[in-house]
Order: sequence, then C-alpha cells, then structure tokens
Amino acid sequence: PKSDAADKLQRVLKKAHADQAKTLATVLDSKGQTPLFDCIENGEAEHLEILLKSKAARGTNSAEKRALLEARDDLGRTVLLRAVEMAARSAREDGMSEIEVDCRMIRALIEQKADATAVDCDGWAATHHICPTEENGAGCRAILPGAVGKLADVLELLISKGAPVDTPDMDKGVTP
Repeated sequence: PKSDAADKLQRVLKKAHADQAKTLATVLDSKGQTPLFDCIENGEAEHLEILLKSKAARGTNSAEKRALLEARDDLGRTVLLRAVEMAARSAREDGMSEIEVDCRMIRALIEQKADATAVDCDGWAATHHICPTEENGAGCRAILPGAVGKLADVLELLISKGAPVDTPDMDKGVTP
C-alpha cells in the first residue's frame, strides 16, 4: 500500500502535468505532431489521459477539440491511427505489457470521439494496421498468442465506431 505522502506526491505531479498540458496540448513539433503523439509513441497512457482531460484538449468548443484529435503528422496519421499502429506492432513484437497500454490509449481516444474512419496519406485506415496482408507490404508476422484477444477487442471497438473494413490502400488497392 502506498503511504499518504506517496499519494500526495502523485496528486501534486498529476496536477503539475495537467497545468502544463493546458499550454502544450496544441503545440506541434517539426513532424506536425502534438504532445498526444509523444504520449502514444512513448507508451504513456496516464499522460495521454491527463492531456485529453486538460482544458486545452477539451477546448472551448467541440471544433477545437476535434481539431486536436484530428491533427495529422507528416505522414497523415491522426493520433488514433498512430495508437493503432503502435498496438499492432506491440501485438507482433513487444508483448502483453505494451499491448495493454496501447489498448488503454486507443480506448481513451475513442472515448474522446477520435475519428475511427480516418485514413493516412497511404490510404491506410486503422483496420489496415490491425489486419495487414502480404499484399500491402506490411508483412504478416504472427500476433503474439496473449495479444490476439486484445487486438480483436480493439478491432471490434474501431469497427463499431465506423472504421472502414473495405477501404483500399493507395498503393496496391488492398483492403484490410
């Protein structure tokens, strides 16, 4: 069990991160990525959730919030597409602890109404990342046994939110 001092320290740190998020959530780096992308790429689910709950992420209106969630990097990926890409990679390479974090971040983005129908500059939707084929050049490394259910749950969630299952990519016209 955590001590009261440790709990207090954790609360102070969360508040500091939330205050910082108020100014950072809309800043873009040289790749066109917001700090939300950094959270995804570094597996920082807690920080992503803090940013999503910050005033900057909520915005003063729904258009500002949508703009943050739908910001695209230099490859045309939204934060949700990047999170799904990372989850698919974790499911094939990294193992259960990473896939758990990736799935948590995907659910947090979906809860904030991130667009599950988005496609990147190559025409890849979230479903292309989860269900790669040899034809689309992604290679079909096997999903790690413990990650199959997690990735299936994410796929089901994305499809329920409108992720396309029949959108061809721009390179070879391959669907997921």
